[in-house]
Amino acid sequence: FFAVKTISLSKLRLQRDFQRIADKLNREVQILFKLRHPRIVSLFDVIEEHDKLHLVMELVDGGPEGIELFDYIVSRGSFTEPVARYVFLQIVDGLAFIHMKDIVYRDLKPENILVDEKASRREEGLFEVKLSDFGHSKLINDGYSTALTRVGTPQYWAPEVNDPVKAARGYDQTVDLWSLGVVLYVMLIGAYPFDGVGQPIEEQIRKARFNFRSQARGGQECSPQAQDLIRSLIRVDPKQRLKLDACRTHSWAALPGGILGGGQVNFAQADESRVEEERIRL
Repeated sequence: FFAVKTISLSKLRLQRDFQRIADKLNREVQILFKLRHPRIVSLFDVIEEHDKLHLVMELVDGGPEGIELFDYIVSRGSFTEPVARYVFLQIVDGLAFIHMKDIVYRDLKPENILVDEKASRREEGLFEVKLSDFGHSKLINDGYSTALTRVGTPQYWAPEVNDPVKAARGYDQTVDLWSLGVVLYVMLIGAYPFDGVGQPIEEQIRKARFNFRSQARGGQECSPQAQDLIRSLIRVDPKQRLKLDACRTHSWAALPGGILGGGQVNFAQADESRVEEERIRL
């Protein structure tokens, strides 16, 4: 089955910032057409009809908690380490493919990670996920395009995005590594590492200081291995952030439950042409 996202162009034209919205939509469409991967929501077709635009996309069915990973975190307070590990490695696989296509995600967060309930192993408490919403993503290394603007969600911003001066100089895919560390923190702790409480969030991000005390888990901290992985990603210096390949082989990821399906799958080599076309569910 497919999902059809219908956008009213006539209503969009009434918006003051129509051009910005149109540019964002066009960017998302162009990027999604380049991405065919098991961990990414696929766009199959774009149909323009009168004043409407129809995006024919992969259908992702959520569960009782909702469809966004964020809903599942809120429902549980936080994830156990085996569950977080299983989800984390899927995100790494999807992100690696995105980066291989010279794309900066720029808005990696649980709200943009969808849970595929039908494919999930609920009896084991394990979720299959897919990355979505590429409206803030940007192609780089194309000879003329550089990521310069402050986009995304502040709680997940890397310092070079958070600082307007640094953002104006440009940044690369390493901003996604910082966000990946924040996503893992949120899954395990059930709170943001940088929340603006006590001091401005910009200052918290600039210093990259946080602790691992989880209110949702009775004040217990996550394991030293998990803390090490998170700290290896949430680093002020972009060059020091742990690379995605190293995330896969980190000691925390190698623990039981850290290997997907009994063996690490290299989804970057996945066959992009394998698309099972059935019918459109309207």
